[in-house]
Amino acid sequence: MWGPTSPLPQCPYTPNNNQQPTQFSSSPSRLPNSFLPSDPFSARKRRRERERDQAGTEIRMDLLYDDPCSDSECDECHVEHHDHPRGRLPVREKAGSQEQSGSDESGEKKDVVKDEEKQRAVKAGAESASASASPNRILIDTDPGVDDVLALLLAFSAKKEELEVLGVTLTWGNIDVVSCLRNVVSMFHWIEKEMAWRKERGQPEGFDTLRKTKPFVAVGAQEPLADQIVMADYFHGIDGLGGIHSSHPHLTPEETWKDLFASALSSSDKETREAAKEAQQPNAIFTPSNRRAHQEILRVLKENEPNTVSIVAIGPLTNLALAAAEDPETFLRVKEVVVMGGAIKEIGNVTPVSEFNVYADSVAAARVFALTSPIPSTTMPPVPPKVPESTSSSHKYLGPYPPNLSRTLKLVLFPLDITETHALTCADFTKLTSPLVAASSASPLATWVTAFVQSTFAKITSLASAPPENPGDVTLALHDPLTIWYALSPGHSSWGLAKPEGEDIRVETSGQWTRGMCVVDERLRARRTHGPEDSEIPGDAGNWLSPKAGNRICRMVKSPGPERFGRIMLARIFQVDAGKDCF
Repeated sequence: MWGPTSPLPQCPYTPNNNQQPTQFSSSPSRLPNSFLPSDPFSARKRRRERERDQAGTEIRMDLLYDDPCSDSECDECHVEHHDHPRGRLPVREKAGSQEQSGSDESGEKKDVVKDEEKQRAVKAGAESASASASPNRILIDTDPGVDDVLALLLAFSAKKEELEVLGVTLTWGNIDVVSCLRNVVSMFHWIEKEMAWRKERGQPEGFDTLRKTKPFVAVGAQEPLADQIVMADYFHGIDGLGGIHSSHPHLTPEETWKDLFASALSSSDKETREAAKEAQQPNAIFTPSNRRAHQEILRVLKENEPNTVSIVAIGPLTNLALAAAEDPETFLRVKEVVVMGGAIKEIGNVTPVSEFNVYADSVAAARVFALTSPIPSTTMPPVPPKVPESTSSSHKYLGPYPPNLSRTLKLVLFPLDITETHALTCADFTKLTSPLVAASSASPLATWVTAFVQSTFAKITSLASAPPENPGDVTLALHDPLTIWYALSPGHSSWGLAKPEGEDIRVETSGQWTRGMCVVDERLRARRTHGPEDSEIPGDAGNWLSPKAGNRICRMVKSPGPERFGRIMLARIFQVDAGKDCF
């Protein structure tokens, strides 16, 4: 069912002793620091180099493999085992007839090569040390419903060397944006209570990446770029978390925060009042932002080097579309955009052909997808009719992108085709969380999460035409958490793309029954060699066959383990033992 797969390039190492060698970039700055010796030219290492030269081999410092050495000082290793716990410096055989000629000229060349290798190693050591201080750095754009909150918890529970969450940007989607904000503030409140609970019990506090980097939270789009607002509160509850909280007019970010705090502080619920008080303290574990979400996205991308920050988008793409429209060149500084959305061969979850995030703002999705094309105009949505000046609407449509953008966008898509196979069963959830909830001193976070997850399992059962006989077999698809799992381990060899070069996946924006549909050309047609590249010609309606037209979407079709991901997620969030399911 899956197409050909390939591991993604330029990604950090993830431990897996059984995997095949990972292909790293040849740039030394891409090499993880843990592979390199802290002092590559100690006396012992120099002695080993001389021994290798005498044996007719030379060290390749610019290649690394995922094959750990089992011997603390074996003949094949450049350094002791404790200096490189996750990798091996391979040995390259010399081309005997040329490099063993014994001539003075070859000897001089050999010394020059050795000097160059040493210089490269010194540079690699310095640059990789800097790289190791900055793990995979991401922004999370979200509309916090049930699986969004699980995704955020998974991200913040990461080890500090795995992930750095710079900020959370909120968009409308499952619920209105004010309820999204309330859910995020509540989540941080329960994380703080959980860390205090663990500390009192002498356990590790966890949430390393959150304690290392204080993220900002920014309020974003409150409506789609076009069409009516379609929210999924029928499934997630009116507040996005199964109704555990009890619509607001459009407000500025500052007004939204003030409105939230004012209503929360006067709430009859003690936890709501505490969460609002904590969020306003200088030592709060997140920073409220008064900038709009799309402006925060652009600020972060401007202040960081290109290709160093990724965006994980697990809601409608409205914030991203606004950022790209305001400053496309700055937006294209992003390393990659990881999107949960769309359905290719899988049936839709909001219409027969459409997935919610893409359907909810199909225009935004089409505009973001178009940036992956060498010619974005070939897949941009049609321009709507101009709003008559006599109407009271002040809505303004976004314009086209400027021609000749400096680069294309890398977009990794997680459609329903792969996310539906990664699910959490009610039985697994109950088994791993019940001890935490049933204890005399119950885990605060487990108690909070159990409230809305069990409510969601009940909703899934009520919506099913033929619910399973065993309630433990009810499953919750982990659509959004799967993208965070990828962000934690993008270099794992088990991730696989449908086509390494990308697919031309386009978003339908104007169909009466097909809005939000992801359209793929599966005809066996050759690319055309004549006619304008940026427009259709007779015989090529829609300009599907032009070599430079169309999108280039990296669609994920394979992961490290659909059947165990749910247990892995819970083990990370709650610091419980999931047995062999460790990652």
